[in-house]
Amino acid sequence: MKQRNLLALLLCVLFAVTVPAQTPKTETPERNLYAIALGAMLDEMEKRWGYINDETADQARRDYRNVLVEKNDVLTHNLPSSIGERRIRYLSSEELGVIQKKARKQIPVIRIFPADLRSEKLTIGFNVYHFSQKKKNHFYFALSDGATVTFQFDCEKKRFEVESVELWGI
Repeated sequence: MKQRNLLALLLCVLFAVTVPAQTPKTETPERNLYAIALGAMLDEMEKRWGYINDETADQARRDYRNVLVEKNDVLTHNLPSSIGERRIRYLSSEELGVIQKKARKQIPVIRIFPADLRSEKLTIGFNVYHFSQKKKNHFYFALSDGATVTFQFDCEKKRFEVESVELWGI
């Protein structure tokens, strides 16, 4: 019985994780695990760290309502441009360089990592970097902090539910 449940879980993960990257933009944010994880991470970061003014002479302040995410042709392809009241922009390194040049400071950028399935739980990791460009096509990502969002499959609802959001920082 346990093997059958694990097989069903693996099949669900396979379709939930790989199919959205290959389908047209009909995927809704409510069903895309990466969008759900990104929203959960941003909610937790704003709740725990939103009051902190982290602006310095060379780093722009983090804005949890206007977020920059590093573009990835597979992982960010079908993600929404807004989650709730948050505006999210998925930009290449070159596009980030234009924004950073205008800001004249390092800018916070989120990088999304592929989902990982272990022990019947699915995790999606995020790193936050301070991005800068010193010369043309020389991009620098200084690791700042991040999060791991863990999902548990709910057999009754037949979908993944966020179990936890773990934040970490350097």
